[in-house]
Amino acid sequence: MNLKTFWIVFFVLLIIAATTRLLHLTEFFPNLDDTHVLYAIFFKYDELKQKIYAPENETKPLFQILRTLDSYGIVELIYRPLSVSFLTTFAPMQFFITHLLTSLEDSYQSLLWWGRIPSVFFAIVAIANIGLYFLLSPHQEKKILFIPAMTLMAFSWESIIASQQMHNYCAGLAAISFLILATRKNFQLTSWKQAIFLGSIVGFFSWWQYSMMYYGASLLLYFFLNDAKKKSSLQKVLRYWFITGICFVGVISPLLLILKYTGVLHMSTNYWNIGDNEEYLFKFPDNFLEFPIYALKFFTLNFFETFSAITAFTAYQSTSYYLFSIVLFLLFVIGCAACLFSYKEKTIAFIEFTSITASVLIALILMQKLTLSPTRHQLTLLPFLVILISYGLKFLLDISKITQKVQLFAVLSFSFLVAIWFMMHYPEEQSKRKALYTEKDFKEFLQNAPQKPVLIEYAWTTVAQLMTDVKKEYFVFTAKNLENLPISYPENTQSVIAFNFLGNSPSSDSVWFVKMMQPICPSIKFDEIQIDTLRAIQTAHSFGYISMQKMLKNNMYVYKLSLKENCRD
Repeated sequence: MNLKTFWIVFFVLLIIAATTRLLHLTEFFPNLDDTHVLYAIFFKYDELKQKIYAPENETKPLFQILRTLDSYGIVELIYRPLSVSFLTTFAPMQFFITHLLTSLEDSYQSLLWWGRIPSVFFAIVAIANIGLYFLLSPHQEKKILFIPAMTLMAFSWESIIASQQMHNYCAGLAAISFLILATRKNFQLTSWKQAIFLGSIVGFFSWWQYSMMYYGASLLLYFFLNDAKKKSSLQKVLRYWFITGICFVGVISPLLLILKYTGVLHMSTNYWNIGDNEEYLFKFPDNFLEFPIYALKFFTLNFFETFSAITAFTAYQSTSYYLFSIVLFLLFVIGCAACLFSYKEKTIAFIEFTSITASVLIALILMQKLTLSPTRHQLTLLPFLVILISYGLKFLLDISKITQKVQLFAVLSFSFLVAIWFMMHYPEEQSKRKALYTEKDFKEFLQNAPQKPVLIEYAWTTVAQLMTDVKKEYFVFTAKNLENLPISYPENTQSVIAFNFLGNSPSSDSVWFVKMMQPICPSIKFDEIQIDTLRAIQTAHSFGYISMQKMLKNNMYVYKLSLKENCRD
């Protein structure tokens, strides 16, 4: 197979990868981390504007500057996408693109499509970069490895799930693929311009996803050590690399301020990715003698589970899932060994960067700043894994002493098997993640209500705010939680429907709801009605491939409130 044919296969794989993600893009069920992106972009600027023009801030220098900038539209242009980072734990870069692609005047389906397109784009960029990593190899026999590597990237369910939502996990996937691709080049700094450029560009990737701070630092450390080995004078090395480090820190400093403001900087791990029994959170044993056995068990079992979930291209916990996980893991181990004993410069560069990165990640896990869990947070490991799996496959082919043509046939057969197995399970797996409601369903439900209701969504639910047609006909109020529900309603209000789309209502007990609402509006008579017919609200919040299988099936609870006069405007 010549190079031209390689490029044809390269683009065919990209087209297939894009198709699997775009085919059901608007059907993937919306959840908190999905819709909150647009909610922040569309509505948080209005809150800031109220503060900027508040009478009590009129004479304050900071707000005077902001008013001047706002008069030119600069504050709105910057703050709308940046506000996502203040409301969530997502780095802001992707949302500057999302802001340009979406408008509050768009239909709900259009918002889902264009809001998720950036994630699809970054997923495809990541797949392309991993293909380029092998296609740019100076060794002709290694070029064929782009086929299995791209295939595994394209059909990873974890990657597909992330690319069908508006958050920035695929931006992080693309960023780490660029960092890996950078190991193809030896950066030996010989000028101030090079030092400034390298520190700034690596720091910029942290704006794609916060995890790139430690991945980027690992890459710079690799480049520094590599440069120091090749130069006789440590002073010359430090002179330029000090500037690189300063630029890197300077670029990520605004992100650190955002993380400090939101409190994320002081967080350890989150309850939702440590496991039901905190099995993914490293805990030092009380008895130090137990540490070696505990550490070995923790990292071995959790890494294998994480590895299996991230690389999975078949139905979760099926027989094929476990069989393919074992096969891929064996290829991964062989690939690690083959790279460690390789004499080829670029392979050594990759494994050195991988080793430094792994050391940093292990340190963060030991410090309980990260978990080792089979969730979307480990998606950035996928490029490392597929590259090492591909190296393992090549090692087995090399020791079998078969010709290059037979090796190519074996690689194509491996990739074809992965693709076929993925396609066999694709309809069923995608249907598990299908939204159980549309805007049309929701409107029909409201039109069948006895009286025209006021809508209240709570528990971080922001979907109704994005339904343009619903908002034209109904008053919609969004509350962070029930304590924030309104104390007054539009005139002539006869009923209020309070709901949340996430299926995470604290209780289905109407007494609980009454206790929450009674202090807000004591004269309201409460009736709880459970709606079984609207599957629209039977959705769940996704935290990755594993927890996607544990989708909540809660019904929407509708609370019909009979209002008295003194509860209205």
